[in-house]
Amino acid sequence: MEYLALLANYETFWLPRADLMPEYGSLVTAFEQAERKKQRLPELRRSSRLAEANEEVVDEDLLMT
Repeated sequence: MEYLALLANYETFWLPRADLMPEYGSLVTAFEQAERKKQRLPELRRSSRLAEANEEVVDEDLLMT
């Protein structure tokens, strides 16, 4: 999940939760899952295929720079 961040110069961009607040990641995840449960929505899970694909993209980006 990503959050919209506002810089001091008023630029906005999307940041992954891990970059925005790494020390609170587990608390935010617990809160988000509790809210989803209240709304009778299924729990969010990350597939292992998606994690592998993300690693490949990051590696490709590093090689291009």
